[in-house]
Amino acid sequence: MNHFYRIVLTLLLIPGLAAASGTKDSFDDKTMRDIGYFLSDFTECNFYNESREEVIASDKRLLDFAYCHIIYDDRDSLITEVPECVQTEHDKCAHDFFRVSADKVARILKHYFAYDMKNFPSVHSYHYKNGFYYFPATGGEEQPLFVMARKVKKLDNGNLEVLASLYNGEVQIRPKTNDIHLIAVIRPQISETKNTWSMVSLKLMTDIKDIDFNPERDYSQFHPVRNPEFAGVWENEKDSRNSVEIIIDDTDELGNHTVISRHLLSDSKRIECTATGVLNSNADYIAMVEPQHCNFIETSNDGSPDRITATDPELTEVLLVNKEGKLVVPEPCAEQNESSVSMCAVSYRKIKQ
Repeated sequence: MNHFYRIVLTLLLIPGLAAASGTKDSFDDKTMRDIGYFLSDFTECNFYNESREEVIASDKRLLDFAYCHIIYDDRDSLITEVPECVQTEHDKCAHDFFRVSADKVARILKHYFAYDMKNFPSVHSYHYKNGFYYFPATGGEEQPLFVMARKVKKLDNGNLEVLASLYNGEVQIRPKTNDIHLIAVIRPQISETKNTWSMVSLKLMTDIKDIDFNPERDYSQFHPVRNPEFAGVWENEKDSRNSVEIIIDDTDELGNHTVISRHLLSDSKRIECTATGVLNSNADYIAMVEPQHCNFIETSNDGSPDRITATDPELTEVLLVNKEGKLVVPEPCAEQNESSVSMCAVSYRKIKQ
């Protein structure tokens, strides 16, 4: 789990591992939170329909999990520079790999699967050499799906059956509904002197695409008035380095338009995002249409062409003009504690028609 999301989870879930104990079907809030925290380490790595037997029978799946876990949780502390090229059939070199102690890989698998790794195989792009695993240096992080435990039942064999909901950790801090998306079975164990669990099985109860991960956005505090004068350049009242240029295509009968937002980082660097949108029937607001594309642009003083690099998009859904004639960009407020998202206003003044 990467650093930002772990901070969010830590605030919500109360850190620390709870003892995997409790009377049958009775578990305190802290244990429920910690179970969700434990299972999130699987779902964020796309482990949804797995059994322990299937995973430990596949060296690749074991190393897939270890690799993902390191990328999310321990990248800064565990990864070391590779002093030499890793010789494979493709002669991979140092800049293509990072390396991690094989002992740490073994401890991860022991902790999550109660599995003792007795040899260190090389499979796929995971290479073992002289006490280290060499993993690919690239590996994009997808939107993580976290787990909230809803009900835990202690089975006759001592294992725990967990009914849980999933939610998108990028835009939510809790699920929108109480729907059960995942059933897990976990086994209490002591790992490195701590009471925790190991995975027995995971079963996804619904298609991920059918889960509503988008929080509801509250625009009720905004009362737009009819004002079609969107076209032009608008400057953020609080930060003049941010501006929005709206270009209306009068030939488009549907009211489609182009919105270009610029964020000046310095005299030579800026982020520029381009999106299209549709005017509502009363020209009260502009509803943005996904996707939005953003580029980091660096201008050189020597007359050479701009250096343009794609970057993460800025999320803008609606633009409107309020009664004072100012352009308003609703953005999520900084403090959120529910699955719905309150929106706060960012005001812009027109500086050029």
